[in-house]
Amino acid sequence: MKKVIMKSVLFVAMMSAASVQAAQFDGRQDAMGGTGVSGAHYKSGALFNPALVAKHDKDAGFAVVLPTVGVVGRDRGDMVSKAQDIQDAYDGMDEFLGMNSSSATQEDKARASELSGKASDALLGMDGKVVDVEAGVNVVFTVPMESFSFALHASTNVVAHAVTNINENDLQLHEDPFTGAQVRMPIDKHDLESTAIGYGAATTDIGLTLAKGFDGPWGQQWVGITPKFQRIDVANITSNVADNSALDDLNDMRTNKNGFNVDIGYATELPHNLVAGAVAKNIISQKLSAPLTSGVQAEYTVSPVLTASLTWAPLDALTVSGDVDLTPAKHFTGMAGVDAFDAASDDVQMLGVGAEYDLARWFQVRGGYKQNLVGDKSGMLTAGVGISPFDVFHLDLAGSYGGKNEAGVTLQTSLTF
Repeated sequence: MKKVIMKSVLFVAMMSAASVQAAQFDGRQDAMGGTGVSGAHYKSGALFNPALVAKHDKDAGFAVVLPTVGVVGRDRGDMVSKAQDIQDAYDGMDEFLGMNSSSATQEDKARASELSGKASDALLGMDGKVVDVEAGVNVVFTVPMESFSFALHASTNVVAHAVTNINENDLQLHEDPFTGAQVRMPIDKHDLESTAIGYGAATTDIGLTLAKGFDGPWGQQWVGITPKFQRIDVANITSNVADNSALDDLNDMRTNKNGFNVDIGYATELPHNLVAGAVAKNIISQKLSAPLTSGVQAEYTVSPVLTASLTWAPLDALTVSGDVDLTPAKHFTGMAGVDAFDAASDDVQMLGVGAEYDLARWFQVRGGYKQNLVGDKSGMLTAGVGISPFDVFHLDLAGSYGGKNEAGVTLQTSLTF
């Protein structure tokens, strides 16, 4: 089961053609509650709102984000720990395979019954539980100019889940043929009918952003557009909960699709040191199903998402931002062969707030909070720091915490010239 969880993440990530949340990962913005549609730095604007690529000082220079790496994991049901309990129990029961029940001792019977009970308790504890992992990598090259600005970015975001499909036949009390003990889970792991299912998707974007600023009624306004190549990879992996031999040929369990998409953004200065922004991302809906594997087939959707944002900078050193998704982002919208699957629980519609205090452009302290307004993901506190000597080299670290077994981290390095 642990291998299913890991391979559903790693395999989907590695099979993507470019670099590797509905939102992009960013060391600054992740610390500020995942905001960024009106407040992201121009060097990261292509990831949050194309218009922000043109929102820069007159003396701004070429900027490189190389790279950003982030991951968020959720295991509220302790599935990884329970999967290890099952594996440990079957490692112990291997000694009984091939044993003749007539020669089994009372100690053998007691041990077999104990280990089978441990495995069945762990399996029952996994019923209805899901492990979620989101991961991402991105690089951005930005050229700011007075006439217009442009940026080139490549990013891959991975969403992966693992669930257990429990078969009641595995929990029926019966006599073990090897020891003669009364057990629930079969002693031979190859007799198990319950399955571990991992399903994941990677969305890879390679985009060129064009943005321009112009005068507005309250100050500057900016518009931007990002046409992008988009590749979607989807996989579903099915295995016996205690036997991972079915994972040997993963290529048969995934598929991919190449396409085109567009992001469009707008931002404007408002009175009282405010900036408002709006972005429509992935305007063209995309859908792809993984190959049918052991009766299981995942369907993944990239859907349009509209986000509004407001940023307030009352002081040069202080920035406060808030973002809200006006429409939900769809992810897995179908899962044939898994009765417990609920497509709505995988939707993401985020509300985020965050703040940054900048000490002399050398050191930044950030904090925030983000909450999914739909689905079943809980809210997360966010925090982070930035180091930017001479405003040239930037190191940004962000962390998020949503309670027991729910956490994330983002690391970003960048240069501004």
